[in-house]
Formats: sequence, structure tokens, C-alpha cells
Amino acid sequence: GKPLPSTSELFAAPVPAADALAQLRQMVGRLVPGSQQEISDTTASRSTHAVKMLCRSHRVDEARHMLHLQQCAGMPLNKQCFLSIIRSLKESRRWADAFSTLSQLISAGIAPPPQACNMVIDTCGKAGQQAHIFAVLHAMKSASVSPDVVTATTLIAACGRDGSLQQAREAWDWMLACGIRPNTYMYNALINSHAKASDPESAIQLLREMDTSGSVECLPSTSTYTTIIDGCSRAGNTDLVRMPSLLHTAQVSASSRAARRTRALP
Repeated sequence: GKPLPSTSELFAAPVPAADALAQLRQMVGRLVPGSQQEISDTTASRSTHAVKMLCRSHRVDEARHMLHLQQCAGMPLNKQCFLSIIRSLKESRRWADAFSTLSQLISAGIAPPPQACNMVIDTCGKAGQQAHIFAVLHAMKSASVSPDVVTATTLIAACGRDGSLQQAREAWDWMLACGIRPNTYMYNALINSHAKASDPESAIQLLREMDTSGSVECLPSTSTYTTIIDGCSRAGNTDLVRMPSLLHTAQVSASSRAARRTRALP
């Protein structure tokens, strides 16, 4: 058969509808037995299944090409296909392609699922692509997609990853203004930002805030303490590990956590 275009050529130009249909038949026929038939809703469903199969087999560029052919052929696009592709690109740390795939989804007039946005934010954050992170947030707002607590945690972690404590705090305040209720993971992300910014006092204050919140969803975890100690140790704050206030807070939190979980049981 005709060789697959290189990654750089995948979305260089639209494919004529007739050619796109022929290529889809060929690709789907190879991947999903019994699919050599006229393009129909059934074949569209099999194309979706084929995209997911390719992603599971780490053949994400072929999956992206198949999605491009579906769009050129005028077939209905399935947001789950985009989700599978973005997940595979995230695992490969291909932030630019993940961002491009999310843009393709939005350009097709499909509201992106929060999970897809969260994965792109995380991938861009780990690559230090702050501008792209905020572009995703702007796209979410334009598409009336509400952020969730995972969006908040991912955003705060991304902002604080490079020591941008001010941006992490602004992200925290913004998420609270959006009605997000903090949980342990969201607190841990902000605590880590303070720890990396050599601000152990604020990190411990957040730990106390978690302990006094009265919410089971905000209970300090082992990771909370590990985040403070490891993060501040990396920043040169070795005295923090021996601080009586931290050790006392850890002991009190452990007792409080056990009691609160017991009360939460039916």
C-alpha cells in the first residue's frame, strides 16, 4: 500500500474526500476484520475502535492520520478518539502534538472533555510551556468547559514546577473563585510550590490549614509530609526536617486523620 506520511506531513494539507474514504477502508480493513464495506455509521464506529487500538499499540501517529482522514471524509468525529490520542502523546511527552490535537478537536466544533484539557496542561507544564498552558485555559473558557479539581491541581503543579510561586498562588486563588473545592492533591501541589520556592513556613501553614479544614477530602497524607520535607531539603532547608512544629503537626494530623475517617464511615 501507499506509505504513511511522515509526522510533519500528517496535517499539511487536506485529503480529497474520495481518497480519504479509500484510505480509511484500507486502514480499518487491516486493523478490524470484517470492515471492508461501504463507509457508513458502522464503519465510522470501527474507525473509532481502530484509532483506540493503534493508541494502545503505541502507534499514535497512525491514529492521528486516521483521525485526519475521518475529518477529511466528513465523518462524525468521536471525542474519545481525541482523548485516546492525547493520552498516548502525553505518555510520550509530546506536548506540541498533544496541544495540536486538542486544537484540532476544538476547531472541529467539539467541546473538549476536561480530562483532555488536563492532560495537555500537564504535558505542557512538564515541558515548561507556560504560554500553551494558559492557551488551553482560554480555550476551555471559550468553549464553556468548566475546570475541575484535577485542572486546578495540574495547573498549580505546572506553575510551581519552575519555582513560579506567584503564578501558583494566583492559580490557586483563581480556581477557588471558579468554585473549586480544594482536596488533598490540590493542597499538595501548592505546598510543593512553596517548598520549591524555599518558603517552608507557608508550606507548614498550609499543612495546618488542611488539618483544621474539617473536610475528609483535605486530610494531609503521607505525601503531604514527604512533599514538604523532600522539597525543602532540595532547596537547602535541611533544618525543616527537624523542626518540632512540623513533627508535632504530623503527630496531631495522624490522630485527627484516623478519627475523622472513623466518623466518616456509615
